[in-house]
Amino acid sequence: SWQLVVNSNAIKSNYPVFLAHLSSRSSKTPVIFDKTHSSYHHGYSVKTGAFTADRDGVYLFLYNIEALNEIVRTTLRVNGIEKFETRSDGRHSDYDDTSAVTVLELSVNDQVSVGVKDGTVDNPESLFFGVLLIEM
Repeated sequence: SWQLVVNSNAIKSNYPVFLAHLSSRSSKTPVIFDKTHSSYHHGYSVKTGAFTADRDGVYLFLYNIEALNEIVRTTLRVNGIEKFETRSDGRHSDYDDTSAVTVLELSVNDQVSVGVKDGTVDNPESLFFGVLLIEM
């Protein structure tokens, strides 16, 4: 289980960072993580499910996918191209979740999203996070 600690005194900025999670199950590609956190949503669209880089740089992405009673295979995609795949297997213990972390060099307008290859992504533990590490 994950928990977001929100500092109500934090200043919102235009720095590329987002944290989004699902409010309901999804088998669509891209997965649309439809709930963002107020201080953590710069660059991510709840309409498209994609993060769009607004500057060249090196970014860190993490996604966690929960499976309920089935195998769920997902991919991290950059501009629609699959970069790697994860597999969550909830068949034997009801629930299973798998996390993936990657560092990507992106250019302005590159888009990053999570796609579903098989199964249905379960909520509420499924999330998608990204942050700019180094501006280039």
